[in-house]
Amino acid sequence: MIRAFLLLAGLALAALTFLQPSENPTPAPPVCPGPGPCPAPQPKPAPRPSPRPWGDLLPASVEASVGGRVAPDGAQLMIDLPGDRHVKNCGGSDGLGLCVFTSIGMAADWANVPQLVDFQGFMKRRPGGGYPSKVDAMIKAICAEKGQPVPEYLNVEAADIDLIDAALAAGHVVCCTYSRSPTRRYKGATIAHMVCIVHGDPKGNNGAGCYAILDNNYIGESNYEYLSRAELASVRPRWCVILISQPGPPPPPAPLS
Repeated sequence: MIRAFLLLAGLALAALTFLQPSENPTPAPPVCPGPGPCPAPQPKPAPRPSPRPWGDLLPASVEASVGGRVAPDGAQLMIDLPGDRHVKNCGGSDGLGLCVFTSIGMAADWANVPQLVDFQGFMKRRPGGGYPSKVDAMIKAICAEKGQPVPEYLNVEAADIDLIDAALAAGHVVCCTYSRSPTRRYKGATIAHMVCIVHGDPKGNNGAGCYAILDNNYIGESNYEYLSRAELASVRPRWCVILISQPGPPPPPAPLS
């Protein structure tokens, strides 16, 4: 645990070099055009290296699954936030979703960071949608409204799975982007969404890695989505928000039955 926390601290310092807020939100993925006529045969182009920051990951040896508080390899969740404290996503004043602020609010509940626990409620009075610079601005705004200091946090736009592993090992929820559901919850479509990663064992599940997603659109203690390390990489968790303040004691989970 100490070693993981030191790794997280080192990664946090490295991350601070690129934590400048973005001027504009990350653009939505382009809409795919409809099918057109088949083109004439062309010579096969030379292969180009794939711009994946995750490295070359082999296909997962296990399929993604939905389950409860015990992972497929028998491990209990590392971040076992009680189900009655899960918060379902909703819309802001313009109807756009608040998945970013809902996720951060659940992370704050686990870490006992009271400034941000009701982040969703604060944002219901404001337009929805989220992006890195907006998160910075809204954290300052909610803390100012409550007369409380801004907590320490990372707002990283180019995270990697090693950072996620270190944060989880240190007991922190990782709020991160999530572009699709490997269990096809969104019919396999590409989405713009943020979820909480609440479990991560890079060597679990027979070496394939075992990670758990708490999706604010699918809350409850039986709705965790379990992914291998390769499947986690495939959902592109590149923008991460991690509360790194010294937390108070998290709420106690119910005993496993």
